[in-house]
Amino acid sequence: MKYFLLIFAISFLNTFCVQKNKAPGDILSREKMTEVIWNLIKAEEYVNYFVMKDSSRNKKEESIKLYEEVFRIQGTSLQQFRKSMTYYQERPYLLKVLMDSLRGYESKGVKEITVPSAIPDSSKQLIKKKPPRTN
Repeated sequence: MKYFLLIFAISFLNTFCVQKNKAPGDILSREKMTEVIWNLIKAEEYVNYFVMKDSSRNKKEESIKLYEEVFRIQGTSLQQFRKSMTYYQERPYLLKVLMDSLRGYESKGVKEITVPSAIPDSSKQLIKKKPPRTN
């Protein structure tokens, strides 16, 4: 009888934990949230590295356009994203998994935007002088 109760308790807890980690239907899944956040980060990088250098463009307007484009491509809306983000923020254990997934994207080298590296300053290089010739 004790063995039966132990198995029942373990299976009940297992079922409870699995349901606890699953997002409700109106909340974006962890995978979808990871993709949306990653694309929003990349859009912000684009604005910071390229749009900011063009004085004829408005950073705020460009950011809004890019965010709307990310939501359109991902098949979601700002309202659903905010609702989902609130859901994950209220559940730190799920938010941690989400953030770890984002770190995984970064560590895999998934980068759409590359910033050219600066050219080294040649004036700071030491020029070795040849000793004078002696005849």
